[in-house]
Amino acid sequence: MATLGTKNISDVSREDVVGAFAKQGNKKALEMQKNAPTLNTTQLNPQGDMKLTPPPVPVQGAGLQGTITATQDAYTKKVQDQTNIDRANFNTSRTDIQTLLAELKGQTGLTNEAYAQKGGVDAVQTELNDINQKILVEQQGLQRQIEKLEKNSRGMLQGGLQDQLEDVERESIRKQADLSIIQMGVQGRYDSAKAIADRAVSAYMEKQDLILKTAMFNYTENKELFTTAEQREFETLAQNRQNEIDTQKAEKKSIYDLGLQAQLDGAPTSVIESIFSAKTKEEALQLGSQYIGAQDRALKAEQIASARRANQPTPNEVEYTYDGNNVSVPSFESYKETKSNIPKYDAWRVMLGLPNTIDVKKRYDDAVKKEESTLKQKYQDEKELVTRASAVQKISPLAREVLQNPKGYFDLTPTKRGEILTELANAGIDTGQLQSGKKQKLSATQADDLVQAQIAYQGVQNLKGMLDELDQTGPVIGRLREMNPYDPQVVAIMAEINRIVPGLARGVFKEVGVLTDTDINRYTATLANPRATPEQVMALHEDTMKKIEQSLEIIEDTYSQLGYDLGTFEFKKQSNDVPQEAMDILSKYGINQ
Repeated sequence: MATLGTKNISDVSREDVVGAFAKQGNKKALEMQKNAPTLNTTQLNPQGDMKLTPPPVPVQGAGLQGTITATQDAYTKKVQDQTNIDRANFNTSRTDIQTLLAELKGQTGLTNEAYAQKGGVDAVQTELNDINQKILVEQQGLQRQIEKLEKNSRGMLQGGLQDQLEDVERESIRKQADLSIIQMGVQGRYDSAKAIADRAVSAYMEKQDLILKTAMFNYTENKELFTTAEQREFETLAQNRQNEIDTQKAEKKSIYDLGLQAQLDGAPTSVIESIFSAKTKEEALQLGSQYIGAQDRALKAEQIASARRANQPTPNEVEYTYDGNNVSVPSFESYKETKSNIPKYDAWRVMLGLPNTIDVKKRYDDAVKKEESTLKQKYQDEKELVTRASAVQKISPLAREVLQNPKGYFDLTPTKRGEILTELANAGIDTGQLQSGKKQKLSATQADDLVQAQIAYQGVQNLKGMLDELDQTGPVIGRLREMNPYDPQVVAIMAEINRIVPGLARGVFKEVGVLTDTDINRYTATLANPRATPEQVMALHEDTMKKIEQSLEIIEDTYSQLGYDLGTFEFKKQSNDVPQEAMDILSKYGINQ
């Protein structure tokens, strides 16, 4: 049987098949010819060769090299110019009134002074010169490497030689850029350092960018030669490679940023060089962790310490009410300590019979945060009230009268109105409300206190009426009736007492935070209730009414004197003073008035 020689199967043509089998007889050959593949339109119209474009030569490195060299030249010129200025200053100083001092110090002393002055050849000069020298050494080393490679002693092909030249130049430019960035940072030119760092990243990754872009260009130009599956595979690989390049760029930029931050935070040049040479951001962070953020951490610690000091009571935290009485203004921590109704965690947990678990601790923390938020608002409102009282105490009687009756402000002459405005402004009192003819509005806390007190006041009156309707009260019968959940009168009375207690505690006695069972029991005991005798009911009722009235009158008088607008909150007294009979009963049972 005839053979096809040493040809690869891909090189066998139709003519080869026909020629080989012709020697075995026409019949066999014709049979094989019949079975040979037929020609089609694709074979009759063959596609051309793939068009490939080589990647361009990277150029960003050369541009960056020029920038680094120009920076060096500028730095050298700056040093020389400063030196000339310092020498000129030295020569000038010998002719002025410091001549005697100059003669005593001598030329060496004056030169040292000139070189040590700000902006001259100071302590960082040695370091800057060292960095400059390193850049020069790297540039000279690069030049020698290029010269050696260009001799092509190994007989490399032109493409391989060009690749080696580009790799050597790229690595050298990276080192020079690192040193130039450090040099800029030492001089405090961080914006310039950042700009060079960004260019260094672009230059270092330029070759990879160009290779990928060229591959994409060639693929686009010859896309019709690939199958759909091949196109999909190439595009996926290209996108993955682009992602890798972007990741490397971001990583390198992060390393430069960390190095610059470390330099800004006081890291020495040796550490900065190590950071810039790091392969990963994590490695760079580890190298610079001792310095990066050290100043911020120190500043934050000082801020925390200052805040703690500010929260400690000081002898100077004293303000004055409008009538001149001293009022101490404690720190918020002291205020919270005296006003908080929530004990320490362990005491709170034991008191409620709760286990020491994460959920219980969270419940406690939430309660503390909620109470602290309320306390802060009340603290600020009370502090504002005291501050306003201090300001009112300092103004003239006429200004105080105008503050209490803003509408009278417009009855004054223009000159007098101007004087009043100036006086109030100098005292730190807002004059905006005054010029509108209105008083200062109450804060939410102040309004809430008045509302709570007035609710308690009305509730105490309702309670007295409900107790009067009971046919029997007293220690024994009252306790028994309280234990009966089906006694509608007593159930309603106890519900009214529960409504009164919060307003009484907060609006009258200025309690804040969550009321404990102890608080509730204490305030409940001051109210008339089914366990009291008829005469005790009367006495407790009158005493509670008097305390609420006195509290409301004091609050409203204070607010009015300070120029606050009470509006609908103005208290209307609904009872007379405590009758003598009630006072006697209170004394009999040891209840303070």
